[in-house]
Amino acid sequence: MMEAPSEGSYSRTSVQNIILVFLVLISCFLYSGLIFGWAPFVLLLKEEGFFTSDCSPSETICASQANQFNFIYTLASTTVSITGLPAGIILDNFGPLVTTCIAVHVVRSNFFLGTVNLLLENLGDASNGYEVTEAVGYIIPCGFLAIPIIGLSVTLFGSLLTFQFINLMGMIYGAMSVVKILKLQLATAAVYTIYRAFFFSTLSTYNAEIFGKRTLGRIQGILFLVSGLLNLCIIPVVKFTTTTLNGDLFWPNLSQLFFLVPLMILTEVERFRR
Repeated sequence: MMEAPSEGSYSRTSVQNIILVFLVLISCFLYSGLIFGWAPFVLLLKEEGFFTSDCSPSETICASQANQFNFIYTLASTTVSITGLPAGIILDNFGPLVTTCIAVHVVRSNFFLGTVNLLLENLGDASNGYEVTEAVGYIIPCGFLAIPIIGLSVTLFGSLLTFQFINLMGMIYGAMSVVKILKLQLATAAVYTIYRAFFFSTLSTYNAEIFGKRTLGRIQGILFLVSGLLNLCIIPVVKFTTTTLNGDLFWPNLSQLFFLVPLMILTEVERFRR
């Protein structure tokens, strides 16, 4: 008698596994460019003159234009994050292969990706020919290079200690982002890239450990739904930054550091509790 599959397991052949990996790689290649390459894409939109009707020639940074670009990015990323819940339900019921074909790429935006071009422009990258902005567009998609390290970290130290490392990385890149040195932001983007790769990979592992694989899709979907709705808060923050702070993201970036402190404490409490 064949042994029944354990809870949360999906019966797949080696061929199906290969197809699944191939589809994931193709979906990331086809659909992640606009997310990771948003900063240089904004430069193209600016060159084409999008949303310049309310801009004054004397403005170094056009607040109206910056707000419009941020609104588009935030709304689009929020919409795609909200689809994470139905995609997760499909995942739980039909397995990851079907989910990849139907619901191929669910991502959530975040403040750094949506505002990095504004940060660099405020630091004078325009006079530098936007070299740093373009370089950042190449750095951010390289998170996949950290995958072997992520797997090793989770295996050796567990999900919670790895999460504590993620919190630390978040503190580091956040602190670097408030330092007003243009070239330093290349290192900020590199640290952020590692942080993002660790976060999303470890999040899935942790949720699978706590809630089981059969409900992983729904849990992930709920998380993306909530984060997508919270994502809308970026719009008024950026509008306040461009209109009141003259595009200076120092205070918004600094304030985010304080949110990581309770997260580090809660992570440590949970780690010792377990």
